[in-house]
Formats: sequence, C-alpha cells, structure tokens
Amino acid sequence: MVAPEESSRRRASIRLGVAAQVVMASILLLAVNYAGFHYYFRGDWSPAQKYALSDQTLFTYRDGPGLRGLWRCPQSAQGVPVCCGGQADR
Repeated sequence: MVAPEESSRRRASIRLGVAAQVVMASILLLAVNYAGFHYYFRGDWSPAQKYALSDQTLFTYRDGPGLRGLWRCPQSAQGVPVCCGGQADR
C-alpha cells in the first residue's frame, strides 16, 4: 500500500502537469490565432483560376491613389506580393 504522503505528492505532481498542459495549450492557441489574423493568405485554388484578381485590380489596390495602406500582403525578394500567387505585374 502507498503511504498517504506519497499519494499526496503524486497527486500534486499530476495537478502541476495538467496545469502546465493547459497553459501550453492556451499559449499555442493564442499564437495560432495571432498568426492567422496577421499573416493570412488568400488564394484562388480553382483549377481554371476563375476567381483570381486581374493585374489591373492588383495594381489599383497596391499603387492606386490613396490606397497605399490597404495592401497587406508581404513582398517577396523580387518585390512581388506573395499573396497574389507570385505573378509579376505587367
């Protein structure tokens, strides 16, 4: 039979482990939520690119008058927005 003191210690260590798991799961959930909110990617995954934005629309969003702050997609090393499928403007 297990001594009462040892059983109490074992339960405390289990509680501590469960609390650590809950804290880590919460941190992971918050990190994924933050990344999903700030680094989103929208793409047209249809086979014929039926819903893709035209180059003219992309130009208007990125370089149009008074719209400079609306383009949130990160730029690649070549200056092409990553979220437009890597297509260069023509």
